[in-house]
Amino acid sequence: MNANAEKLQKINQNGFILKLMNVFTEKKVEQASEEVELLNMIDEAKRALDCAKMNFEEAKEKEIIDHYIYSIKACEAKYEYLMREAKRRGLRAGINRLIS
Repeated sequence: MNANAEKLQKINQNGFILKLMNVFTEKKVEQASEEVELLNMIDEAKRALDCAKMNFEEAKEKEIIDHYIYSIKACEAKYEYLMREAKRRGLRAGINRLIS
């Protein structure tokens, strides 16, 4: 056995490599969970925006029309923010699924 293999074996006996692998695995799982949550939030924001637009089209009274105009603007702002955040995180494939 060469010197590097002996060092690796000693390190592995202490469980360092396994602990390190667990930390990376936990971080990956946590990151994936956050990404799924973000994509779900985008989906929810898109549905809220679509709903606000449909309600605006059906509104008859001025006060209700004004309400849906503000609602649409708020939904658009939230949706655009979440889309920028997803792009910043490199979630383009998930975004494409939600857009189409």
